[in-house]
Amino acid sequence: MKQLTIEIPDTKFRFIIELLRKYSFVKIEVATDECYKITEEQKVLVNKELQQIEANPDYALDWDLVKHQLKYD
Repeated sequence: MKQLTIEIPDTKFRFIIELLRKYSFVKIEVATDECYKITEEQKVLVNKELQQIEANPDYALDWDLVKHQLKYD
């Protein structure tokens, strides 16, 4: 089996995917990095939290404690 990676303009993406779905021998896996993108607003929030942690290490919760609470609560 061969694997092919193609780049498709956003305006043609749905058309190409629908066309390929017509062929039963074609396996489609849509890879996108959009789900991993964060907004500038989110970056600001994360940076504020990191500053809080640096200024006061007790501000952050211990991961093992949080994990235990999630498991048993």
